[in-house]
Amino acid sequence: MDPASACQFVHLAGSDGGASGGTVTREEINKMPSRSALGITQTVAGVSSAGTGGGLSIRGARTNSTWVYIDGIKVRGSTALPKSAIEEVAVITGGIPASIGDATGGVVNIALRSASATYTGGLEVITSGFASGDKAIGLDRYGYNLIEGSLSGPIAFSKDADGKKLRPILGFFVSGNYTDIVDPNAAFGG
Repeated sequence: MDPASACQFVHLAGSDGGASGGTVTREEINKMPSRSALGITQTVAGVSSAGTGGGLSIRGARTNSTWVYIDGIKVRGSTALPKSAIEEVAVITGGIPASIGDATGGVVNIALRSASATYTGGLEVITSGFASGDKAIGLDRYGYNLIEGSLSGPIAFSKDADGKKLRPILGFFVSGNYTDIVDPNAAFGG
């Protein structure tokens, strides 16, 4: 589902006037400290984390009552996505229309980024320390390190009668991240 379809997903839900929720766009996602799709979802009113299980509770419902879609496909299990791969997150917190189904909590639709007409990319590095033997040296004792990147662009173009490139007809988008934590359970006292 492209971003326009994701918006349509929310507008379709609101066509009867009873749906509520919100949409978080790419521009807003870029400004957020959260790195996960579920963390981004929690910025919508009525959505919260459901304890240590890592699920979402929408308007107090159980986590198994919340349905998550990625590009229009219902997902069971992990929704671990690089932040750079997310275009938009749309959340329906109430008034779910029959066309979506019988979700009793809420519905989250994550739209992924797609290929672009020009070559673009980005790299992000976050670190709080590096390994030195069995310890971390840096800002804290955990030694959290994250490298995330994305690359997008065209592969094939449609051409006019003279062979001049008109517009891309095939493209790619690749995104990924690598995380390393030197000491994930650093003790308070050392």
